[in-house]
Amino acid sequence: MASDEGPKNASAAKGENSGFPTFIRRVAEGVFVDPSKMTVENAFRVFVERLFSQGARFSGLDYAKFQTLLFALEPSQAIPFGGIKVAQEIVVFPVQRQALYKSIKLIDGGRAAEYLFEPAFLELSDPGRLPGEAARTRLEATQLDIDEFIAAMWLKSLCFGIDVAAVSRAIAAGKVERVTVATERAPTPAQDATLHEEWSGLHRDDSPLIRDGMADLRSHKNRFPQIRAAQRMLKKIPAQPGVPGFKVTGQRVDPEPPKDIDLKAMSGPGTRIENLAGGEFLISVWDGFLVFNPGSTQISVTEKIDDAGGVSAKTTGNLRLSVDEFVERGEVQEGCSVEGRHMKFMAAVYGSVVSHAGRIDILDSLSGGSASSPGGSVSVSKRASNARIEAPGGSIQIKLAENCTVIGEKVTIGHAVNCDILADSVRIETALGCSVAARSIEIVSAGAKNERQTIASVLIQNTASFLRSIAALNKQITELRALADSSGAEIDGIEREPEFAKFKALGEMLRQGSVKFTPAQEQSYRVVRTKHAPAVRSLEKLTEECDKLLKVIDVKQQEVLALVQEQTRLAAGRRLRIHAMSEETLAQQLSDENQGVWSKLARNELARALSAFAGPALRIASYQGGVDWTYELDPLVIA
Repeated sequence: MASDEGPKNASAAKGENSGFPTFIRRVAEGVFVDPSKMTVENAFRVFVERLFSQGARFSGLDYAKFQTLLFALEPSQAIPFGGIKVAQEIVVFPVQRQALYKSIKLIDGGRAAEYLFEPAFLELSDPGRLPGEAARTRLEATQLDIDEFIAAMWLKSLCFGIDVAAVSRAIAAGKVERVTVATERAPTPAQDATLHEEWSGLHRDDSPLIRDGMADLRSHKNRFPQIRAAQRMLKKIPAQPGVPGFKVTGQRVDPEPPKDIDLKAMSGPGTRIENLAGGEFLISVWDGFLVFNPGSTQISVTEKIDDAGGVSAKTTGNLRLSVDEFVERGEVQEGCSVEGRHMKFMAAVYGSVVSHAGRIDILDSLSGGSASSPGGSVSVSKRASNARIEAPGGSIQIKLAENCTVIGEKVTIGHAVNCDILADSVRIETALGCSVAARSIEIVSAGAKNERQTIASVLIQNTASFLRSIAALNKQITELRALADSSGAEIDGIEREPEFAKFKALGEMLRQGSVKFTPAQEQSYRVVRTKHAPAVRSLEKLTEECDKLLKVIDVKQQEVLALVQEQTRLAAGRRLRIHAMSEETLAQQLSDENQGVWSKLARNELARALSAFAGPALRIASYQGGVDWTYELDPLVIA
């Protein structure tokens, strides 16, 4: 403020700014306030306090702008040239007029204020009519003024929130009434920082999966959320501070500070924070699955799912996973299926699990369900019972198998009871009442179970097709060789004719340059060459045909050799070894021509196929205490 004394002559001529601070400008158009010239905080409020306390007030006050300048009620905006017009004039507020305004009643600590309006009277003093006569007082009716009311109430601590319209109506009514003349402005609550989900698949969706327009009630849409690399997951919406409020006394009421969110604290392995043009984002680093870490707000993207809830119709439904690694610590209930790649089950499996050329590791038991991994592997660490285990082109390991169907390339079982096993290579420690068919079989101990004997069948080649193919090729070779021999005989007959033999010898000497003809001899030679020309053409044709026949014969012979080598290769490794066997054990040979069909049979049909007895000629051993047998090719096949 330019002067500590404040305005001494509020009724000074307009245009005079003496005694006022530099941000106040009084001109004919009104009183203007320029906030840009305020050098200290709350300068306008200090000015108003001094103005009112020194017996002056505003006339034609714009209360809304007045409040805004005092309490910054509106956001910062451009200031008009010359400042903001706050009133028409600054005038004197006489003491007699100030006395018209009574005290206010503050409600609830300043949340509101009430004022008792009643008719107003000015106390006037008239001088005596005669000399020495004392002055007489009288009351004269008057009306309150809104600008005076604002100034008077300021001095009575009512500084904010006056309802100008309500006060003006009460003044105009001129009757006795109690009116709420001011109310506080409550603070506007702050807006906490929030997160906007940038990806629709962020949450688990257990609603039924739609397949071909039909709802699959046994599968969920998104049991385990999967995400691509560089996918925006969350965007942080920054916190917004609240707007302060004011009690009617002008006391500032601050809102609660907003709560912030730290995206860095939420960023777990496989995620990163990026500040981009649109804001701050939580982004996935690689392809994988979302994991919301228990007990924290951290989000991770992992290439492995580790689930502890189990798989059931009520919780997960059937699972179809594209994850590389899946670990399930709960049970897989009967009727439920899990389809994925590399999978580990820590608890019992009663349903079906299918792997796409990956590992299936069941660390507990497989009971009544199935496990299939074409081109992969299946292992059951404890017990498999009444189950179907398949790994075509892959390996299977089972500690104990009971009443199971086992189909794979390489099968290893510790203890097998009443099982049907089809493979390329099988090794069993103990086999009781089992039907085993494979190219290579090793059983440490074999016996019967509940009157069912163990049948070990070595799958041998069906050589009939090989024999037919070789016989057909040999026949063709014989026929071609006969044609070649016939052509050769004709060639020999032409070349042995005496005159032709001399002609041929003479021609060879000419080519070698060992003889030279005179012109007369040259003429004679042309005559001889003309005579033997048909024989030369016949010889050339026969020689060409013979060469072609010999090349075809060579190709056919190579085909025979390839068939023999292929058969030899397929025959290799076909072996049966049983270290100890009871008299109920049967070892035999069995043709492998139906091996591909057998692998697709149901268990009962497969059991019948593998339990079929071969003829006596194909028996390897009936009870002998043990057997060690290697398949050998029929000599006729490779002759």
